[in-house]
Amino acid sequence: MVAIVLIGIMVDRAALTLRNLALAALAVLLVAPESVVHPSFQMSFAATLALVAVYERGGPWIGSGKRGSIAGQAAAWGLRELTTLVLASLVAGLATTPFAAYHFHRLAPYGVLANLLAMPVVSVWVMPAGLLALIVMPFGFDGPLWRSWEQASNG
Repeated sequence: MVAIVLIGIMVDRAALTLRNLALAALAVLLVAPESVVHPSFQMSFAATLALVAVYERGGPWIGSGKRGSIAGQAAAWGLRELTTLVLASLVAGLATTPFAAYHFHRLAPYGVLANLLAMPVVSVWVMPAGLLALIVMPFGFDGPLWRSWEQASNG
C-alpha cells in the first residue's frame, strides 16, 4: 500500500483512495494468493479499507481554517488531532473485530482504549528510538537504543 501511495504521489494522483487499496490487495494476491485466508491479510486490509473510506468521506476536523487567536487555533488543532486519533482507533478496531473474533475466538472490548493509551508511548519514545537506532547502526551505537525500544514496546 505504501508503494502504491508513493507512486500515486509521484504521478500527482490522489494517494489515499479505495482504488489504490484494491491495487495493493491485487499486488499481494498476485504474489501470494494463499494470503487471502490469513488473518494478517484480512485484518490489515479491513482496517485500511475502513480508514480510507472514512478519510474519503472527510469530516469537520480535516479542514484547517485559520480563525481566532493563536491559542484558539492551537486548541482547535489539538481537539482535531485528538478526535482524529480516537476516530481512527475506533474505525480500525471495529473493522477488525469480526476477523479477530472468527480467527482467534476472542473480542477485545478495551482495544480502542488500549490503543489510545499506548499511542503516546509509541509516538514519543518507541518510534524515535527505532529511527535513531537505524541511523547510528552503521557506527555500532544501536544496541542501547534497541534495548530501550524493546523495553518500551513490551511495557
